[in-house]
This record gives sequence, structure tokens and C-alpha cells, in this order.
Amino acid sequence: MNSVLIIPCYNEENTIGNIAAPASNYVDMVIVVDDQSTDRTGEIARLYKAYVCRTVGKHGAGVAIQEGIRQALKTNAEHILVMDGDGQHDALEIPKLLEQLKSCDMVTFSRLQDGEQMPFYRRVGIMIINISYNIFAKQKLSDSQCGFRGFHRKVLDSFTVTESGFAYSTEILIKARKLGFKIAEIPSKAIYHKDYKQNSTLNPFKHGFDVLWRTIKWRIKEEIL
Repeated sequence: MNSVLIIPCYNEENTIGNIAAPASNYVDMVIVVDDQSTDRTGEIARLYKAYVCRTVGKHGAGVAIQEGIRQALKTNAEHILVMDGDGQHDALEIPKLLEQLKSCDMVTFSRLQDGEQMPFYRRVGIMIINISYNIFAKQKLSDSQCGFRGFHRKVLDSFTVTESGFAYSTEILIKARKLGFKIAEIPSKAIYHKDYKQNSTLNPFKHGFDVLWRTIKWRIKEEIL
């Protein structure tokens, strides 16, 4: 087995099939982590031959990612990919990640390098978090919050993800950067709904401030202290 894709999900019955079906053409195994969905997310994922596991209690994206990583590391896959389950990203871009992983340890897509469709409030929020992630750092990124990424197995084998919410995104980047792994970034388009409530069930301002201060926390803990 060469590659595994992790998809964390919560109530994504309308999009999971459109992701799992094409993704299965590029990876050896699709792992859907169902964070206690109340709809048919898990059932539909199984129809597309995905391996489905559920979190114990509703915890958040970070806990779902942690479970997905645990399951992926049980396989002998060399490459482990992560992709959001809300349909924001195009599974047809998976080959780009796999190709880039030939020359780096970790690769992440950037929505800000080709992000005309990104809502203004998201663009501003991500840019603020990027500043806290990039300032005084040698390895910088334009989109520290993109959930579409690829890793060599050794990266995720080197540390433990602890954040339960979306701050797992910068936690992983900061820990990988501290350990000296080479992180690459490539542009990607993303799909957004006009109503921000359709893009996320979280309050964008509360969510943004939470990720911001946790990013600062990880910078201090891992790269300063």
C-alpha cells in the first residue's frame, strides 16, 4: 500500500460521495472519520468502499484527524493525505500532492495563491493567522489553514497531534517545521457557498480568534521556549 487519504466528516452526506469516489482512483485506501454525524455520512461513505470509523463523542476536527492518523499509521502506507469532507476541495487534485511529495516531506495546498472565490472575511482571517505563523520563521506559507495536505509517513510518525479543534492545522505545521521537515506549498482553487453558514457551522469570528491564539501558543511552546 502506497497512499491513504483521511477525510474528517461531520454531517457531510451531500458531499462525501463526490469526494470518496474520485479519490479512490488515486489512493489505495480512503479513511472517513465520522465525528458523530446525525445524517447518512458514514453509510454513504461505505457505499464508495471507504473505511469508516467514528469518534467517541462529538469532539471536533482535530480529534477526527487524530483518529484518522492512528488508523492510517496502522497500514504500511508511505504517503498519508488529509482532505476536508465539505466539498471545498477537488479530489482530482490528489495527484498534484503525490507528485510534490517526491521532492519534500510535506505539501499543503494554498487557496490564497489562487483564491478569487474565497469570501473576504475568510481571506482576512487566514492572513492574520498566517502572520502569527510566519513571523520570524524561516519556512513561511501563504495559507496555514488549508485542510488539503500530504505527508510522508515519517512526518506524522514523529509527533502527536493534540488540538481537538481546527488549530490542529497550525499545530502540525509548527511541529513539522521545528523538526526540520521540508514543507512545500502549491496553489489550489476552493469552492465556497455565498452563505458563510453553508461553509461552516462555526462562528467565523470566534473560530478565527481561537485558532489565532492557539497558533501563538504553539509558536511560543515549540519555537521560542
